Amino acid sequence: MGHERRGSSCRRRWNLPAAGLLLLLQGAAPALAGDGLPGAVVERFEAAVELHGPEATFVGSCTMIEEARIATLRGEVEESLRVVGRITRQADGTVTSRLEECLLNGRDRTGKYRREYEEEMATGVEEEPVLADVLQPIGEGSAYYRFGEVRLAEGVASVDYEPRAGAPRLDGLVRGTISWDAATLDPLEVTFSYIELPKKFREFKGRVRYTRHGDTVYLTSTTMEALMKVSLFKRRVTVEVRFEGIEPAASAGS
Repeated sequence: MGHERRGSSCRRRWNLPAAGLLLLLQGAAPALAGDGLPGAVVERFEAAVELHGPEATFVGSCTMIEEARIATLRGEVEESLRVVGRITRQADGTVTSRLEECLLNGRDRTGKYRREYEEEMATGVEEEPVLADVLQPIGEGSAYYRFGEVRLAEGVASVDYEPRAGAPRLDGLVRGTISWDAATLDPLEVTFSYIELPKKFREFKGRVRYTRHGDTVYLTSTTMEALMKVSLFKRRVTVEVRFEGIEPAASAGS
């Protein structure tokens, strides 16, 4: 957790846009604050984001599953990538990992990329972002956003957010919906789409989901669906990063 721009060779050698988008999605969850959100909801969203962000606070182990595919407009999958690694982060920030699976277009490349993956997860490899970082509706960023009315359906509260009228057209501005459990106030989901997209993108939808494990709410998945140009053709790109088997240090060492 908190490996938002680490680019292992099994991703980079795939040499397709989705490989870079995997890196984006590992740190793409917007933090939240603003009118229409209960204070406890904001605090829990922020705490969950901090576990995974650039200054990650999570200490323990988890399995990180990264999956991506590029398909034609008819849904025919042309390229695919699946990377599964067990990640452990120590209190001093040291990261160790074990590559458990790497499939490139369905072919097993685990042994070929294990050493490079584990070295790069430990040291980090900076990659150029594929999309602008999300301009988060929190702190100074909250000045650019407005929140709609809270809706309630089947125990789930949700609210739409978008840039305020007259907000400057800055890179990273997004709009979307925030959802939380109306009874417990636990975060459930954030959806977002960019106001301005790079030329090669035609559509973009992002989704971040949260799950409670014991006393803590964790960010457990990020998903992106995009319509974009790959070479000269329009393709649908889907990327998902999931965190499973979460073991905080206390339980991991018990």
